[in-house]
Amino acid sequence: MSYQIVPGPPEYVILRPREPVPGPEATAALDRAVGLATGFPHGRVLVDVRSMVGLPSASDTREFGRRLGAAPGLEFTRMALVARPGVHYGVARSIALLASSHGRMVEAFTSIGEAEAWLVDPGGDLRPPTGPYHFR
Repeated sequence: MSYQIVPGPPEYVILRPREPVPGPEATAALDRAVGLATGFPHGRVLVDVRSMVGLPSASDTREFGRRLGAAPGLEFTRMALVARPGVHYGVARSIALLASSHGRMVEAFTSIGEAEAWLVDPGGDLRPPTGPYHFR
């Protein structure tokens, strides 16, 4: 799976698959995006997965969320997952919640504009979340 790397404003980078991603290849495509994300010094990455035409299985979704939560090099990275509304957003939201429960700053969106606003929010903290509801 290859990604188009679109330089956004200086604050973040956009990763977008070059072709539609079928369900069985969804987790491999997401793994590739995570690998690419670790190489950007900006600390802010938008992963546009709206081209996914299939869905990963529930177990693949959970496993990917756990892997993203444990991925080295993303401790201070803010990652926005942009998915189509409906079940695709539900999968992206599940991944974001699982990764967030492991200390990663990941959020799911259905709008590029909302994702961009979250990524460049000057009030946003790029430190890993802590507190009574934070689990490692």
